[in-house]
Amino acid sequence: MASDDLIPIDVFDWAVKDAIEDVFIPALERVTPKSRRGQLSGKTAHSWRVIRKGILDYEIGNPAKTQKTKSGQNEGKDYNIIELLTTGTNPHIIEPVDKKVLAWQKGSKWIYGMRVKHPGFAARLFLFYLLRDDSLYARFEEKIWLNLKSRLRF
Repeated sequence: MASDDLIPIDVFDWAVKDAIEDVFIPALERVTPKSRRGQLSGKTAHSWRVIRKGILDYEIGNPAKTQKTKSGQNEGKDYNIIELLTTGTNPHIIEPVDKKVLAWQKGSKWIYGMRVKHPGFAARLFLFYLLRDDSLYARFEEKIWLNLKSRLRF
């Protein structure tokens, strides 16, 4: 491929998505708050995904943790946990929306309930600190170039 040729958009799109998955997602997993009382479990930290919305349009999300609440500031709203982690929440009541009871696992035991008084939590700045890491961008850019070189052979 000559250096003045254009890179096909689908190849560039693939190179970017692959770089997000190989560089950004592992970095996000490392900085996500882990299991302590009132914090997320390690299971949440390892379920981040790249969601493709269009050509060169990606969203980082945690679809396994998307939920609805009936009451409080997020009434009837679908939301992604990354939004809640970075903004925090006020105390609120969690009630079932699509089911008759709530269910969650604590150790090997299942807990069932009709409502939960969630204490809320402060915003966690882990994503802010991650995005200030200049070496992350250098690794991301390098991965994109390696992907392009391997696909286009230049």
